[in-house]
Amino acid sequence: MKGLGSIYPAVEGTIIRPLLFVERQDIEEYLRERGMEFRQDESNLDRSFTRNKIRLDLIPAIQKNFAPKIIPQISKIVSILQEEDALMEKLAAHEARDAILFKHGEAHLDPSTALILPRALGRRVVRHFLREIKGDLREISFEDVESILNLAEGESFQLKKELLLKREKGLIFRKPERHREAAYEFLWDGLRPLKIDELNLSIKAEKRKMPPSPRDFDDGSHAFLDGSKVHFPLVVRNRREGDRYRPLGAPGRKKLKEVMRAKSVPLDERNKRPVFVSDSEIIWVVGLPVADRFKVSSATEEIVVLTVSADKPQR
Repeated sequence: MKGLGSIYPAVEGTIIRPLLFVERQDIEEYLRERGMEFRQDESNLDRSFTRNKIRLDLIPAIQKNFAPKIIPQISKIVSILQEEDALMEKLAAHEARDAILFKHGEAHLDPSTALILPRALGRRVVRHFLREIKGDLREISFEDVESILNLAEGESFQLKKELLLKREKGLIFRKPERHREAAYEFLWDGLRPLKIDELNLSIKAEKRKMPPSPRDFDDGSHAFLDGSKVHFPLVVRNRREGDRYRPLGAPGRKKLKEVMRAKSVPLDERNKRPVFVSDSEIIWVVGLPVADRFKVSSATEEIVVLTVSADKPQR
């Protein structure tokens, strides 16, 4: 239902699409009437993408030969699907409180609780469970969910190559890996590159004068921080239980594990991502937004750029 609901007008309060339900031709006509320039992404015309073939070829054919008003009809269906999906998710989240248990910080699913629910709700509870242990629902199929619901006592199910589930003593849980990632922690002065052999990564720091166009983001391998607020040496370590910070633009501090889950960081990477700490405060985690207090602003005079890169394997 979520897939059929198409693109949502708001995503986690950070991506807003206020014109999503206005037809393109109406927007372009509005702009032309006012002499306003606009840009178009060239990839929108690339028919190698299925979505573009549908937009450029299929929908015009339907409009011409079957239903001239197909766009507003689809918009109405999408609105209904999104509203009903939101209701189903609210019901599933309520049921998941009883069906998903946490032991030593690890999620366990009680399938007997999920199975007494209407099948549609039971499947969604399983999806909540999978999101807890995997971080996202990418490449999770209908058959995967059904297999988990039907898992018998003592049986195991290989969900993905790195994810083995087992039902034991009435609960389904992720079977622990034989080898856990080793904890690491470094005190880094930033004067020379820091090598993290456990991850085959190198990190370097650079100070720059404020660029003409302030950059207050990270792209997964770089972080741009206000130099006046970053104090070396930094502690560089992996995630710790109870870690919290306020991501850029967030209304307040959040648990790091919740931010990672919201950003769909794969479960097997969460304990590996380097965490940068200045004066006991998290300033950046690789792949996540920088901490809001350390963002680059118009008042910034000097920025600190942190760059993470993979080391070439030695022969």
